[in-house]
Amino acid sequence: MSTALTTIPEVSHYLPNVEHVPVYGPEILELMQPDGFNEMVQYIYQKTGAKETEAYEEAEKVYEHFFSCRRYEDYNSYKSSFHQVRKRLHQARRVLEPLPLFPKDKWPEGYKNEEEA
Repeated sequence: MSTALTTIPEVSHYLPNVEHVPVYGPEILELMQPDGFNEMVQYIYQKTGAKETEAYEEAEKVYEHFFSCRRYEDYNSYKSSFHQVRKRLHQARRVLEPLPLFPKDKWPEGYKNEEEA
């Protein structure tokens, strides 16, 4: 799952023990993102049939194994973060069309829009 980091000689000189630093694959690094962590929680939840809090704790164990700390303080912190991320994603997907300052049917008599000219 992890490999040794290979670098140019200048970096090796700056970090003499760099060959001992593990490099994780994309599936492990994905856990650092809120979406990636949530996907793992949801996967555990769906596959095991455990309670969502238990699935969350299992995901935290995996995260703690690789990164030596917990991703979230507790389950409530995880849920709060998850809902904030979800809200941001929904807002990003929503495409808002700019509304004209003066709709065409409200333009003064004889006025031509720049697009029509």
